[in-house]
Amino acid sequence: MISPAKKAGGAPANKKKWIAVAAVAGLALAGAALFVLLQPDEELDNTLKALNGYGEIQEHGGHVETVTWMQGRGRGGGQGFQADVLGSDGSLIGKVRGYRVEGFGTTVRQSRWKDKGDDLSAEWPQNFRRNRDRNPGEGRRQRPPDQQ
Repeated sequence: MISPAKKAGGAPANKKKWIAVAAVAGLALAGAALFVLLQPDEELDNTLKALNGYGEIQEHGGHVETVTWMQGRGRGGGQGFQADVLGSDGSLIGKVRGYRVEGFGTTVRQSRWKDKGDDLSAEWPQNFRRNRDRNPGEGRRQRPPDQQ
């Protein structure tokens, strides 16, 4: 006897229904993933706005079109970046490096300018803390030797 779930030429009706449900779910997930991936990055937009409004970049008549994010996060959740500063003719006139803290702000820590004679092709140092030239402990409250 033929099962009522089987149709004349093929698979059970229940199996076809599950294949259709899986296909629709797969398309919905793929569509959602594409939507998330293709929408503009708000943090990137905020960083570009901050850099293009930065006084030193404006003084040199430059603008920033792209930002390269560094790997890893810094203290406080900041994301390091570096960017090329382009002149009005699209030529490289400088480079900047700094941090973006999501939802908080952007800070430029280092800059190099062609018109000041800086070598724009040189690698940035790995450690670029704000006061890297100061002596250890200088400007910080020191504990007395008996409390260390």
